[in-house]
Amino acid sequence: MQADYIAQQLSAIAAAVRRPLPWSTNPWILAAFSTFLGVIGGFLGQLLLTAYADHKARKTILRMGYRYVAELIAVLDTLVSAPEELQAHTSAATKVVLPTSPEEYSRAHREIYIDLPEYVSFDVIFNHSQQLRQPSPEYDWKSATLQVISSSLLRSA
Repeated sequence: MQADYIAQQLSAIAAAVRRPLPWSTNPWILAAFSTFLGVIGGFLGQLLLTAYADHKARKTILRMGYRYVAELIAVLDTLVSAPEELQAHTSAATKVVLPTSPEEYSRAHREIYIDLPEYVSFDVIFNHSQQLRQPSPEYDWKSATLQVISSSLLRSA
């Protein structure tokens, strides 16, 4: 009886081994499907990573640009409203109190910067601030102040 049972079990195991595997348990199909999903996942991951990096650079450029404009207007307003006896020293103080321009970061991310609707205004303000740092004899800080304030007001209008 025992030998009959063991022979029956071995026959069932041999029949199961000889039977073709369904596609869902075939190791080659599973490996190919896993590879396909990995490639698609990697592709989507790269797309999302690129979109996130562009979004982050865009937000950083906007934050730095608007902060720079606000600091520049505050500094120029302070210089314009200085008492008469200090007005003679404002051109020397201008180089010291002007905020650092975010122009370098904007140029590093040029393709994102150009897509911004504010980039023309930022370029004008960056150029005027460069003229403030290195003024020519006919271009003084008062005319630069008026140009920066008027260009920022025109942008907001």
